This record gives sequence, C-alpha cells and structure tokens, in this order.
Amino acid sequence: MVYLCVSTGDGGKRGFAGVENWNWPSNSTATVLCFANCPEVTLTLNDKVIGTKKLSEAVNGILSWQVPFEPGTLKAVGRADGQVVCDYALKTAGSPSRIELLSDATELRTNGKDVGHVEFRIVDANGVRVPDAEPEVKFEMTGPAKIIGLGNGDLSNSENCRDETHRAFQGRGLAILQAAMIPGDITLKAPAPGLESASVTLRSR
Repeated sequence: MVYLCVSTGDGGKRGFAGVENWNWPSNSTATVLCFANCPEVTLTLNDKVIGTKKLSEAVNGILSWQVPFEPGTLKAVGRADGQVVCDYALKTAGSPSRIELLSDATELRTNGKDVGHVEFRIVDANGVRVPDAEPEVKFEMTGPAKIIGLGNGDLSNSENCRDETHRAFQGRGLAILQAAMIPGDITLKAPAPGLESASVTLRSR
C-alpha cells in the first residue's frame, strides 16, 4: 500500500493536515507526504524521478519530499525486492465538468435495513476530481429505498444530513441509501448547477 497527500501547513485547520490535491499556485513548493507499508518508494512528477526513499527513513511513519509544483501527475511507486507492488497518483485537475456517482454495491437486500454507500465526486472533463469544487448537489431518488444520510467530511459543515441537497467538500461527499422491504430498481440521480448530472442504479431483491 502507498498513499500520497500534500501538507496544508495549517496545523490541522478544518480538521485535516494534508489533502489529496495537486492543484497549487505556480512557483510554489509543496510538502508531499507519503504513507506506505512497502520497503521502498519512488516519487515521480510527470515521469521524472524526484527521489527514492526507504521505509526505514520514515519519520512517524511518514516519508516526505519538498517538490516544486508543476502541473501534471505526481506518482508514488512502492517496491519490494525490486518489484513494483503498488502505486498511487495525484493529478492536476481542470475546471469542474460533471458529477460522478460511485456505489459500493450493486444489490441491496429487501429487509428494510440493508444500506449502500454512494460517493459523489466533482470531476473535470478527464475524470479527475476537482479538489476545490464545493457545489450544492441535489439528490433525487426513485424506487424502493430512501436516503438516510448525506455528508462530505467537512467538520465545519452545518447542513442537515437528511436534506435532499448537500455541498461537496474537496470535490466529493457521500450518500447513504437504505432499502425498503420490497424488490425493485433503485435509481439515484445527482444534478448540480452548471455540471453534467449523474445517476446510478442498484437493485433491491
């Protein structure tokens, strides 16, 4: 496993100290944080090697690099015994273009209790999540289920989690669905002003 984020340098403001974001001002330098459980990690920016570090060099479990920002793809590749075993990338995003819905299930049980989690993301034309996009998304449900919660991970957010609308935070959020006690198709639609809408269909059986 290998994971990348960039230090905000804000001491935990708004509940986080690092973000999955490779959109930064020109001529800035970012502190890149890497969490890994493989022996060695190589960091590249647009296929140019920034450096390779061993897990034994980690401080409090974190490898770090100072990287001059350049738009493109920042990638960490983990190796064990010289073989690539994992990788993780952050990409520079363009303007918000559409909504994506990603469900953790395709079917729900018709017991009135089973739940499904649908992540909503704000992405650019290439499908890259836009980390500073925070539009208000409206959710429309049809079929034998209901929305029992909406959230976005922002600890300062005071929106009602049971309303039909919710803002994205860092370009994403989560809708939790609960199946009813009858079978059928469940469709969740998610429109937002100025963005291409999305829908996902699950089956309750």
